[in-house]
Amino acid sequence: MAEPDGRGNRAVDLTKVDWSRPQAREALRAASKFLEWQQEYPSMSAITLKPFQYKELRAGSEREIRLLKLLPGETDFIRVRIVHACLGGAPDTAPDYEALSYCWGNPTDERPIFLDQGLGQRWKLMVRENLFSALKRLRLRSKERTLWVDAVCINQADTPERNAQVAMMRDIYQKSRRVVIWLGEASETSDEALALIPKLNHAKELDSRENIEANLWAMEGDRGGLPDAHKKLWYDLFDVLKRDWFYRAWIVQELAVSPRATVLCGDVEFEWNSLVNAITYLVEAGGLGLTLGLNALQQLQILDYRRQRYQEGQSIDILPVLLQNRKALASNPRDHIFAFNGFFETGSFGHALTMATYEVDCNRIYIEVAQKLLRRYKNLDIFTIPRTGHSRLHGLPTWVPDWSAGDLTEAFLWRYIHPDFTPEQRAVYRASADSDYIPVFNEAGSKLKLYGWKVDEVNTTGPTYDCPSDHVILGDYKKMFRQVIREQKIFSSWDYVSGVFKMGSTCPTGEAPQDVYWQTLLGGCLYGFDMETMRYNYSLWHSSMLGFRVLQLLRLDRVWLLYTWMVLKGLFFWLFVGIFQFISLLRFLEVQPGDNTFARLATHWAYRRLMRTDEGLIGLAPSLTQPGDVVALCQGGKLPLILRRKGKDWELIGDCYVHGLMDGKLWEMLEGHIKAEGKLWKTYQGKCQRREFWLV
Repeated sequence: MAEPDGRGNRAVDLTKVDWSRPQAREALRAASKFLEWQQEYPSMSAITLKPFQYKELRAGSEREIRLLKLLPGETDFIRVRIVHACLGGAPDTAPDYEALSYCWGNPTDERPIFLDQGLGQRWKLMVRENLFSALKRLRLRSKERTLWVDAVCINQADTPERNAQVAMMRDIYQKSRRVVIWLGEASETSDEALALIPKLNHAKELDSRENIEANLWAMEGDRGGLPDAHKKLWYDLFDVLKRDWFYRAWIVQELAVSPRATVLCGDVEFEWNSLVNAITYLVEAGGLGLTLGLNALQQLQILDYRRQRYQEGQSIDILPVLLQNRKALASNPRDHIFAFNGFFETGSFGHALTMATYEVDCNRIYIEVAQKLLRRYKNLDIFTIPRTGHSRLHGLPTWVPDWSAGDLTEAFLWRYIHPDFTPEQRAVYRASADSDYIPVFNEAGSKLKLYGWKVDEVNTTGPTYDCPSDHVILGDYKKMFRQVIREQKIFSSWDYVSGVFKMGSTCPTGEAPQDVYWQTLLGGCLYGFDMETMRYNYSLWHSSMLGFRVLQLLRLDRVWLLYTWMVLKGLFFWLFVGIFQFISLLRFLEVQPGDNTFARLATHWAYRRLMRTDEGLIGLAPSLTQPGDVVALCQGGKLPLILRRKGKDWELIGDCYVHGLMDGKLWEMLEGHIKAEGKLWKTYQGKCQRREFWLV
């Protein structure tokens, strides 16, 4: 037994320890290292009482930065040195370092690292737990390692220095030897899941060598030792892709400009390109990804797309970059602008887009960005950023995009402004024809004047489609049924709003309600297909829900009933086939491969609601839309706008798709550019009002 010493601690009798146990040997090594450290630093209290004092960086063309020298070791006592280096020096004198890309983590969870600056100078610096773990993993046993780490190499308490160093971030990461991406500590399943990456790449190499297009599951999941499609290990792999690092705002630039990127997750290390190639192959050859985690897959593609375009030297426009990264995470809302400054030429937009100024009010920064974008593009394209009801900022004008809100709604103009989509893959959005817009602001810059026409009002709205687009955990059938029931209630309501089942009715455009409905759900985008193909895909999708409509009428759309049906179906399949094959009440459980094409393409309906106007047009509107809101066509707008009265002024709710108003003909007739005729003109003749709208 261990006997207590005079201070209440228990002394261990080392002769009675079982040294054959690995834990005992590891404890002895740790104790030995601790004693060595105590001998080197006999007064630990002297270190803990002396927080590190930063030495100022020299200003000027040499662009001085700090580098972190991570000293060798194996214990939890992490020792470092901080040195100064010139980023703008001659190539032969350029510093050799690695840049760390990571998530800061919880601000309340901190641990100390110790700085040995020589000449008896010893200091303490508190860092967050995730950075501490990263440094411990990156530390070498026998030699020091040189890193650039923003939380340590920038004096975060010195705002002018922080502004200057953040403006240099692109060059800091671009001139590093490589960027090390720290995803965090390993989970119980991450090591085994990440072992799939080299196996997927090996299978891809086999396909390339044999010149075939493989179907992983048609080959019974046997290629390269890959598990079957239903195995939970695939979900574990996508769980790694859902870690916070992939969604952090700053990592977009850090990854894009890096000459080489290496990913670390616990003790597993692999190249960024290896990860992207493996996941791409998994989606293309295995069909997984859409079910494992659509949002994670899209985010990985966004990050790699931006990296490829930057590495190829392609010009990068501002609005697509900001629009593409609306889901990015940042603790400081200013970083939703500052994190992307490095993509744009210095001086092209002034300080709000090219210089970090953390002392400036965030609302003012967002307003100035919106003003500059309006002046640059001479249109209303920035209004395609959907407004949400959960803004982090108070008092922001409604016409100014809140980049910090974070939203999953796909902007209508995303395909329109994305350079990689062909004209056939885009919708035709020219609601106000080809009109330009010169912005007019009030003296304070808080109001924006629009010119246009009030053409209609919102009469009826359906519920917002806010069902999650990500996967349901494998085997959680009850959760899946709850989601399906909710979706079907939304679509049932939308059917009512659209009037798709009204016999013999026609729309103000002269088209059949069914054709108007499915084109509205697609946001007017045919995605390169012809009308007949898309009409057929819609009919497959809609007919697959007819059986559920019967269940709704009979009030049998219940989770317990559907779950019971699934169980019984498995037990007595032969009996149920004989009895129920003539009806399709539960066809949604037996959807055939082609049936989901329409739903996969109809991405615009997510987080929007269906609406009907006073004059009978239907459209997809922002989730904040209410009956009584105004539908307006304004100069420079590719889509109609939803506006709401606020005293003498107006609030912008957002842009919308209204079938019949997208081709610009009503605008041209109202403006006198073409002859006023047709069924749509008869509907709106004498009802439209020319207005000036002051947005607040």
